[in-house]
Amino acid sequence: MSGGETRCGTFLASALLLAAVIPAHRAQAQSADAGVFSQFVDFETKLTSWSGGRGYPTTLALTPGSRARGHLWYTSAGGRASYERSGRYLVELTGRFGYYSARQSLPGIATSTFAAPSDSVIGARMTFQNFQGWQPFIGISVNVPTGDAVLSRAQRYARMERDLVGVGSYGEGLNVAVTGGASFPITESIAGSLAATATWADSYRRDAASAIGIPVAPVVQRFNPGESVSLAANLNGQHGAFSWSLGASYTIEDSNKVNGQVVTRIGHSLALSASGGWRWADNALVNVSLSYQKTNRNEVVPIPPGALILETSNSNADAIAASLDQWFGYGDWTFGGGFSYRRRFDNGWPPGDQRFIAGHDRIGLSLAAKRQISAALDVTLRAERIWMRYDAQPVANAGPGTVPNSSAPRLLVHGWQIALGAGMKF
Repeated sequence: MSGGETRCGTFLASALLLAAVIPAHRAQAQSADAGVFSQFVDFETKLTSWSGGRGYPTTLALTPGSRARGHLWYTSAGGRASYERSGRYLVELTGRFGYYSARQSLPGIATSTFAAPSDSVIGARMTFQNFQGWQPFIGISVNVPTGDAVLSRAQRYARMERDLVGVGSYGEGLNVAVTGGASFPITESIAGSLAATATWADSYRRDAASAIGIPVAPVVQRFNPGESVSLAANLNGQHGAFSWSLGASYTIEDSNKVNGQVVTRIGHSLALSASGGWRWADNALVNVSLSYQKTNRNEVVPIPPGALILETSNSNADAIAASLDQWFGYGDWTFGGGFSYRRRFDNGWPPGDQRFIAGHDRIGLSLAAKRQISAALDVTLRAERIWMRYDAQPVANAGPGTVPNSSAPRLLVHGWQIALGAGMKF
């Protein structure tokens, strides 16, 4: 067994041990009326349907006069159980699993379908409350590979644009993230937090997708993502009817391997976020959020192969996102609507996605309604209209010639996303 597999196994065993021990402790504590135990479960089913002049990848030309179409149906369920002894500690256990059903029709090329469970995620977190003001915490999150990262040639085109359908891949290997940090007060109305996360990733089997969409025979490879470390800082404030939050994180990744050979090391990345809320009436709340992500140039294998070198141009495009939503409450009902925008700058072949992704704009307009059926049960219905505008992609050069199927015109794709969810506390 490799060192990475040993570490993953150790942390997974620790997570399962927490899951077994804490309910037992809960029974002892409750018998002494020393703590509070609560549970929450939620369910969501979401359908995204779209059509456009080309599908995914955008480099594939369809039968003249035809349109590409696709949909992704994702159903998921999750839960959280917590046990708190006020002033001493809070323990939380979480879990989530789901199921995908996807289809993409590319006239003149292929029609692909795929249906399978998604990966599952389990986690545990303990927050210590018996320090003056400070609340240290430690947590663990485990991605359990219940999904499938190997798609056959007939299923290959069932993968679609991540920003369009919300999912870029249907599975990955076992990985374990351990987080430690603390939250602390700064003033009476402002609090902060600092955290560090180390992630260990095990190798897993995946199909080798063609970056530019040229049909190839299925090739299965063993991919080992690099381990990573990230540092995060957050500030939160509450001033009467106003609330706000600022966040920043910095991530460093180790080299990725394919079939045991180092192929790339993804550049360091910086993520910034800001959000704010204003309750301008007793029954009205407006929220706004902004985010920015930048990833430095990768280190890649040169030609002829040798030690990793810094790539000449950055294949990791910067991205910005913004959203604005307004909510109104009337008795047991809450109604809302919102606008969202995301920009991915530049075309590129980011190694993490293994496929070409065109620069694009995503615009969304949404409406939602929530009904509080009882103190413990609520139901939410949400609909969003989506527009995706892809940048034109020039022909790629490779040595003395050009790469076939590497160009694409400016494209417009539009679609709908409808989601139904429910949550219950008990």
